[in-house]
Amino acid sequence: MYKTLKTWKDLESEHASPQVLERALRSAAQDDAADELIAVLTEESASLVAASTISREGGTVQIDGTGVELEIPPDAFQDIQGDQRVQITILPNRSFDKTAKCFEDNTTVMVQLLPHNLSLRPAAKLILPHCLKLKNVVNSDVKIFCSYHKTGMEPLWEDVTKSVTFKLLETSCEVHLQRLCAIKYTISGNEVEAKRLKWYALGNKCKEDAKYVTVDIGYHLDLPVENEVYRGKLQDKFLGDSQSFFVFKEEPPSYLSVSLVQVLPVWELRPISAVSMSTSRPRTVLSSKQCCSFTFKRPCSSASLPRCVFEIAGDPQQPKYRLNVNFRALQKPVANTNVVTDDALFYLSHGLEDAWKNIGRRLLVDENDLQEISKRDVSLQLKAYLMLIKWKESVGETAFVEILIRVLNDEKTGLAKKLPASLIDGDASSHERNRLILPDKYSLMDSSDVSVEGGEVRISDTDIELNILPDSFLGPFEKHKIQLKVLPDNFFQEPAKLFEAHSTTIVELLPSDLRLKRPASLFLPHCLKLKSTKYCEVQVFQSHHAKGMSRKYHTEIFIIILSIIFVSFYLLAIYLFC
Repeated sequence: MYKTLKTWKDLESEHASPQVLERALRSAAQDDAADELIAVLTEESASLVAASTISREGGTVQIDGTGVELEIPPDAFQDIQGDQRVQITILPNRSFDKTAKCFEDNTTVMVQLLPHNLSLRPAAKLILPHCLKLKNVVNSDVKIFCSYHKTGMEPLWEDVTKSVTFKLLETSCEVHLQRLCAIKYTISGNEVEAKRLKWYALGNKCKEDAKYVTVDIGYHLDLPVENEVYRGKLQDKFLGDSQSFFVFKEEPPSYLSVSLVQVLPVWELRPISAVSMSTSRPRTVLSSKQCCSFTFKRPCSSASLPRCVFEIAGDPQQPKYRLNVNFRALQKPVANTNVVTDDALFYLSHGLEDAWKNIGRRLLVDENDLQEISKRDVSLQLKAYLMLIKWKESVGETAFVEILIRVLNDEKTGLAKKLPASLIDGDASSHERNRLILPDKYSLMDSSDVSVEGGEVRISDTDIELNILPDSFLGPFEKHKIQLKVLPDNFFQEPAKLFEAHSTTIVELLPSDLRLKRPASLFLPHCLKLKSTKYCEVQVFQSHHAKGMSRKYHTEIFIIILSIIFVSFYLLAIYLFC
């Protein structure tokens, strides 16, 4: 089965969407497998989380935009001294209740409160929304369930309706808790009149010149988890949704119909199948587990991606709804990973000295700019670099490495033989090409204002740290903004020839050439496991290049004892004690 699905995914590529797979599973009467697929989609991103540190004076923890809120009164933590961090996690219904047998199933919100089993006196008030429309709130049948399971385990629900205080409201339920736990509630009975739903539209990323575009239209419960799935997990496919609407319990429609009202510019709507050639008939959605698809064909190459208006109808007594879909929202963006960086242009300029002006003309650099660069008293290599910078400034985000390769590979330039074959062939995995298209955002960085009292600059989630001692700055300045930036190793070095190559960290410290009266401590991690730290051979390099220029490293220390290097001592301590 895995091989079959893998082959399908490879063949369909970007069109292998979860919705297509779900429809196929349900059409083959594999509802359990389809439910598992939805559970996987919701399990990670649909768990909305909020946390807050609550003091002795009490406080509130709420998940913005969901209506979920926990109010903790003053002096509620009788068994704890000091502040307590409290977390709320909304659990996806279908992770645990995978089938909806009744009209009102899965229409409420369930949450997990941490730390579990924490006592609260007086009780805290928990507000949980639902998406039901009730005839009479007071007479509604409500059941409250709680579970004290550990995080990551399946809940063991226990009916605590008779032992907790609660109040059902029009759009939510207030539950008073004396212990933090996982909690859910259900509403059933004759007082349930309708449930609130929301339409959605999903599509796949499409190119500007795509011949076909497809949109899947369906509906889901108007609950926080469901909204997060379509706006979060499926965000790159999300085309829009409509206002909420109700489906009534007493006379639910056998289906909800979707009709195409307008498409601009005019694209050809494809029939559902070869058997049913009609395109004007409404298409139906039988349940929230299904959706209907509309596929459009481009009429001509000049037609832009369309905007569509769909009309949705169900109960004749209820108003119809409009859903607007804009396919341009799914147009594939320009791949910025192929934009040449300034550092890459400097590297490339070393091979263009003699022909830099000819190359500039072929890249359509303005002739006045070329003449101005030609008059400057700088080396040919630097003139070539300035020319390439002018070209990049003129074309902006379309300064692709492929354009450079095409120009430099032209026989008239005579430079094809000077370039590495892997670069000319456009081998995206080659070292030379990678260093040309390496994006600037690859570099990790952080900065901090350091005063005369000293301070530290560190990059989060790394062991990279710069400690500056008090009274280290020269001059009258009270503080400096210090930036610490990790530089990608393989940008400056040749492909690894030794086992230990590229196993250390390269950083850039700014502002350049800032002098210190007292030596600062810089911690740089490596990823080597050493037999002995006493006799390791270490070389330390530094460069005082200007920003944006090529790095020229100079050896400062040739052989030193690694044990006096702070970072190695630090890593060794972690290795020994952990």
